[in-house]
Amino acid sequence: MVKRAICLVLCVALALAAGGCWNYRGLNQMSMVMGLAIDMDEQTGNYLVTYEVFQPVGKDQKSDEQSHLIEGEGKTIFDAARNAKRRSLDKLYFGSAGLLIISQGIAKQGNILRVFEWFLSDAECRETICLAVAQTNKASEILKARGEGNEIISSVVQDIIMEDNKTTSSMPHTQLYKAYNLLKAKGIMLTLPAVHTTLNDDKIFPELNGTAVFQKEKLVGFLTPEESKYYLIACNMAEGAILTIPSSGADKDYLSLEMSSSSSDVSFSCEGDMPVFEVKTTTEVFVGEKGISDAPFKEADILRIESTAGEVIKSNIEKVISKAQKEYRSDIFGFGSRIHKYDLKLWERVGEHWDELFPSITVKVSSEVHVLNTAFIK
Repeated sequence: MVKRAICLVLCVALALAAGGCWNYRGLNQMSMVMGLAIDMDEQTGNYLVTYEVFQPVGKDQKSDEQSHLIEGEGKTIFDAARNAKRRSLDKLYFGSAGLLIISQGIAKQGNILRVFEWFLSDAECRETICLAVAQTNKASEILKARGEGNEIISSVVQDIIMEDNKTTSSMPHTQLYKAYNLLKAKGIMLTLPAVHTTLNDDKIFPELNGTAVFQKEKLVGFLTPEESKYYLIACNMAEGAILTIPSSGADKDYLSLEMSSSSSDVSFSCEGDMPVFEVKTTTEVFVGEKGISDAPFKEADILRIESTAGEVIKSNIEKVISKAQKEYRSDIFGFGSRIHKYDLKLWERVGEHWDELFPSITVKVSSEVHVLNTAFIK
């Protein structure tokens, strides 16, 4: 009889537990965070966190805006997140967040690892959230650039970042978990998209503006969108872009070449005690805009275009490598990582001093370009 009573109690308990989620919350009880911007108050040292919160259609019939901003301040990021709740009736839900913008101040102080670790440890936050560094005075200015006034700015910027490599290749697309792994990796430095604001039709819009370069956890500078294109080509991360090259001897006469595909191969050897790297790129293009001349291309013209384009890519990659070595002293190309991966004995010899050795290593660049189509209209 006792056993039957125990079984009955257990069955009732299991039935009650299986009847629903104990911590269930309806959508009308949650504010969905679409993006965040993190700043730091220079006087107090407190974190200032700005959230773009999704506002479902019908929740406020008087407004056509799809989102609004909620701000929080605290001694830690978690503290700021909880303090923001005092300004929102609903619970802030971070599982929907797709964009995290970090201020230059935090990045220059070398505090980004702390930011990454909090988001990775939180149960709701996505590991695939897109990252960016703000070039404005405050990161929150990006979310306040409302554009037309009714967009979800976080989603707009996130989509631009994710689509960039297919069209312009003007900045890297680095997700949270990849950025964290890069900070922990050997022989390679972190890069993130850079974003600022610009005027468009007399309205302030967010705009992607190249690459933020790090030395370990500290922001040390930026690459322009044009420099970023050749950085991505060298790192085998460019999928699509427009290359402009001189068309003829005429001043300001250029060809536009649309990139169809691009690949890069990096190898190294030792000359004496120092490693020497060789970067070989192969790019296939279409002629998208001819320039002044309307005459059909001859075989000699195609060979000239391929040779000129190859020299343009080679020259620009060399300039970006030189800038990374001399100005930023940051191995964003991952040359040291290749030594660590393929020659552990060499890495044991040079790895401890790689940051000091990187600015003086020799890198040889060669670039091939193949024209697939001239787009001539008869």
